[in-house]
Order: sequence, then C-alpha cells, then structure tokens
Amino acid sequence: MGYRWLVVVAATVASGIFMIRRGGEAVWVWAIAMSAFIIYATVWTLARLRNSPSRSRKK
Repeated sequence: MGYRWLVVVAATVASGIFMIRRGGEAVWVWAIAMSAFIIYATVWTLARLRNSPSRSRKK
C-alpha cells in the first residue's frame, strides 16, 4: 500500500466523475468495476494483515 494505490484510486474516481457527468451506460460499467476493485482490494488487504502475524511467529 504505497503511492501507487493512491494514484490508482485518484484516477479511478476522476474517471468516474467524468463518466457520471457524461451519463449513459458507462456509469453502470464503471460502478460495477469500482465495486469489484474495492472488494478485491479489501480481500487482498485482509489477507496481507492475516499473513503478517503468522510469518513473524514462525521466525
């Protein structure tokens, strides 16, 4: 979780605002992609948090 994540999130939000202003079916596609990305990021973060204590215990 570094600057790359912030850049990706900022770019996604900016593109979403642009699509919402334009309107149309693209808004639904963006909303589905954004929710899938949030779910993936949450699962990945939880997996990282779960793995880090177990690794330190093994050492």
